[in-house]
Amino acid sequence: MTQQTRSRQNTIREDGSRKTRATFALLTLLLAGIYICSVNHISVSNINLHMPTTHVQAQDIKIVSPLPVNKVEPTKYILPTATPIPTTVPTPKTESYNQISGKIKKIFGPDAPKAFKLLSCENGLLNPDAVNTAGNFPIGSRDIGVFQINEYWQKVNAKFLFNPDINILIANQIYNESGKSFKMWSCGRKLGI
Repeated sequence: MTQQTRSRQNTIREDGSRKTRATFALLTLLLAGIYICSVNHISVSNINLHMPTTHVQAQDIKIVSPLPVNKVEPTKYILPTATPIPTTVPTPKTESYNQISGKIKKIFGPDAPKAFKLLSCENGLLNPDAVNTAGNFPIGSRDIGVFQINEYWQKVNAKFLFNPDINILIANQIYNESGKSFKMWSCGRKLGI
C-alpha cells in the first residue's frame, strides 16, 4: 500500500467521522429546539434540513403560531378547597384531682399509698396533660400524663397516654410486671419504692 493510498483512506475516515459528529450535533440542537418550542407552546414547521449540512440558519425555521390556548375567565375556575388542618393539638378534657385520685385508688387497691408516694415526686397535681422531656433517654422522648409514662419505651401513642384511665392502667401493669415496684420510674428508684 502506498503512502498516497493510506493518506486517502485516513482522509475518508476523518471526513466520515466529522460528518457523523456534525450530524449528531445538528440532531442534538434540533431536539433541543423542539423541546424549547414545546415548552413555550410554539409550533415549528418548514425546517429545511439538507443532510449532511452542519448548520441551520435562522431563516430555515418558521414559527407558525402559538398553540391555541383556551382562555377562560378566572372566575369560572372551580378550585378544590383543602380540608383545614388544626394548628393546635387538641387537649383532652381534664378530670378533677379527686376523680383521678379515685381511679388510682380503685386500680392500685391496697398499693395506692405507694402509688401516691411516687406521684408526689412525679406529678403531684395528678395533671393528665403533664409532659416532661427533661433528662429523658433518648433525648426528646416524652413522659406523658398522670404517671409520666414514657411514650418511647412503652411504645404507646401519646394520644392514649393523655387519657388518665389508660395512663393509670399502664402504670399499674408496669408496677405489677416489675414485681410490685416503681423502679421503672426515676422517682421510684430515688424513693426506694
